[in-house]
Amino acid sequence: MEFRHSIFVVLSGLTYVLLLFDHSEAIAGTAQTVQISLVTMGGLIFGSLLLYRNANTQLRVLNLLQILVVLLTAIYYYLLWQNGAFADWFRGDHQHWWFMIIKLSPIFGYGFLSVSVRILHRNLRLIKSVDRLRD
Repeated sequence: MEFRHSIFVVLSGLTYVLLLFDHSEAIAGTAQTVQISLVTMGGLIFGSLLLYRNANTQLRVLNLLQILVVLLTAIYYYLLWQNGAFADWFRGDHQHWWFMIIKLSPIFGYGFLSVSVRILHRNLRLIKSVDRLRD
């Protein structure tokens, strides 16, 4: 089976692990807990690579992680907005780019995860249709 989806899984996991380098003042309390949960999701996404021999199980795990990531990302952005982290968005200093890279990494991570799930699902459908033709 083709392993292009593994590349996107690795990219997705890396973008969530990138949240470890965010040390802004707006992340405190519950926002920090959600941030740690998102980093943990990155680790679980990496862990799904161990299921490469059983692609159906890997697809189910990635679908579950996709749902959890969407919920945690929504909560994370709400808490950042509530703590005033987006007020730094329009500052003119060098932290503007670092802020954009770190704060938008969950969105990029979800995008990579979605592409990976779509590729894996397409591959499994193709294998299923070829097996049906063999019978």
